Amino acid sequence: MEAITVHYKLSEKEYLDAARLIFFPKPGEWRLRAVAGCVLFPFAFFMLALGAGFELLPALGLGVAVTPLLLYLSFFHFTIVARRCYKGDRKFREGMTVTFTDEHISVASKLVESKQSWKLYTDVLEGETCYALIYGKDIRMAAMLPKRAFRSKQQHMAFRELIGAQFAKTLPVHEVGELEAAEHEYQPASLEPPDWR
Repeated sequence: MEAITVHYKLSEKEYLDAARLIFFPKPGEWRLRAVAGCVLFPFAFFMLALGAGFELLPALGLGVAVTPLLLYLSFFHFTIVARRCYKGDRKFREGMTVTFTDEHISVASKLVESKQSWKLYTDVLEGETCYALIYGKDIRMAAMLPKRAFRSKQQHMAFRELIGAQFAKTLPVHEVGELEAAEHEYQPASLEPPDWR
């Protein structure tokens, strides 16, 4: 198969989407877990409080008070911490050129130049805006590829065929529609420093 080359700079939103995809690969899974957590954890705290000798109303209050804390911890982990990881990793500030062949994946940027065998990767996940090529078992990590990086519908379909063959699996059928325009490089309004006098 002919090599597939894409160039992109991963945005913060795409990074967050891919990070959530790694933890919740099935559509709607995070919602189901959030609802289950908001029901089961407060109930568990309510029962523990009753078992510890609390009266009914204080035990119920403790159970209900746990729900906002759980929601905040989930938000903190999947949004605030993930944003810090994105901002703290210099490689995301540079554009990357990635080439996919039948034998390997090559990555080139100002900071990185590498070539990995497909054998490094154990799975591929597809989200609405990106793909996550998974490596590692106990601690799952991923190489992230935004769908907008493909120059044409044909290139995108060729990539889907390639990863389908590499992982011996059929990806869910998604309509490969019009591709978003490539992200434009930031151009400052002025190159002169501000006058702080």
